[in-house]
Amino acid sequence: MIHLAPSIPAVTTFAILALVTFDTLGWDNRGLSLFLDIFTSSEERLRITRHEAGHFLVAYLLHIPIDNYALSAWAALRQGKNGLGGVQCNFATVGATSNRQELPLLLDRFATVCMAGMAAEELWYETAAGERNDLVQLAEAYQQFGVNPGNLGLKERWAKIQAKTLIEQHINLYECLVKVMAEGASVADCITAIEKERDDKSRSLIAMD
Repeated sequence: MIHLAPSIPAVTTFAILALVTFDTLGWDNRGLSLFLDIFTSSEERLRITRHEAGHFLVAYLLHIPIDNYALSAWAALRQGKNGLGGVQCNFATVGATSNRQELPLLLDRFATVCMAGMAAEELWYETAAGERNDLVQLAEAYQQFGVNPGNLGLKERWAKIQAKTLIEQHINLYECLVKVMAEGASVADCITAIEKERDDKSRSLIAMD
């Protein structure tokens, strides 16, 4: 249950989230270190990319604006983020066009995007190595919105299932996104690649009919 003062509009409450960076580069405080970032193996970089692609794709599918992303501490530093990497989503923009009645749905979308990195990892690796920061961030958001702490585990599991289902249903888009993100594509180019892959898939299905 979400408890909000009646006088507070949704745009104000969602400003709590504002520009949210879903960060996997903690990896037990390894990825956030510019020094240790140099020694990240190619396998770890692919895992990070798969994690962040999960956040990116699910945000895209749920119509959450994506402002930027970084797959390494160095890339984040070049973007002026003090070495904090991840996918940066703009929930404040979504909240600005929403009313109070839509707030629970918006929070569900936030939770689904938040758990999408973990869901993507588990689909390929069975376990998630970059989940800690995402779980902390989600717990803090739920706390801000007055969600009963006893319900957190249930809500986390629900959100992860939703995210995993979205990724599985759009697996071709996900694999395309992993490829272009690994190549360093911009957010705009990532979205273009997703939409092209979706169009190509649609044409292929029409041709089969």
